[in-house]
Amino acid sequence: MTEIIYDFYWPVNGMATAGHGAIIDYAANGIVSYRARRRSPGFAIHTWSSRSNDATYGRGPYLPLLRNDREYTLTADIDSEPEDTLGLSINFVDAQGVNVQQILERTLDLTFTVPDGAVDYSIALVNLNNEHFKFYSLTLGQSNVLDGYRPVRLSTPGWHLWRNDRGGPATVWIIPRSGPVVSRPFVPGGDNLYYQVPRQEHDALEVGEFVNQVKRLVGPEPRVRGFGFGTSSIVAAVNKALKADGGH
Repeated sequence: MTEIIYDFYWPVNGMATAGHGAIIDYAANGIVSYRARRRSPGFAIHTWSSRSNDATYGRGPYLPLLRNDREYTLTADIDSEPEDTLGLSINFVDAQGVNVQQILERTLDLTFTVPDGAVDYSIALVNLNNEHFKFYSLTLGQSNVLDGYRPVRLSTPGWHLWRNDRGGPATVWIIPRSGPVVSRPFVPGGDNLYYQVPRQEHDALEVGEFVNQVKRLVGPEPRVRGFGFGTSSIVAAVNKALKADGGH
């Protein structure tokens, strides 16, 4: 059964970012470096919101709809200096914008359920006497789906791996990269390897190099699937190359 998890990236438009007095570097690969020494503990450095056309957060919705009968896990892929100086908060509001519940954790991993009456929510990266950090992404998914998995940071741009240390058949997903929120299909029970390719690079993908990277990361016989517009031709080419290679 295919589930969905979500990756949140840092928008480059500067919306909902505490930029005053900070040095912010937006790298071409999506990594954001943020440096600011004079921030009060509890200060929201950046906020992602599910609200549409919010005056503070810009147009949306940027975050997925959540169900109040499910448990969710939110985890951040961040390098911070000093360590343990960033936290996560979630604020739930009702239809009138009145606060229903706020959750604040002094870690970069948070498990929660949606409270009754909540119709919108926002996620904030919170300062806890941090001086500098590199932000890669936030990931949100149902807790039972992500249980037993860990993200593996890869040096090759565009590649992302969720490793299941208990083993199982690997699935390789080819997905387009679009906007600050990326939906990722997820098959529980084995490694999930993703390649995010901008649409303009589809025709330029070198299939042989791609296949070698796949075999190096998850073995010779993965399931290769596409998710999103314009990926079917790449999937067909990769599967053809894997079949011709004989899995070796």
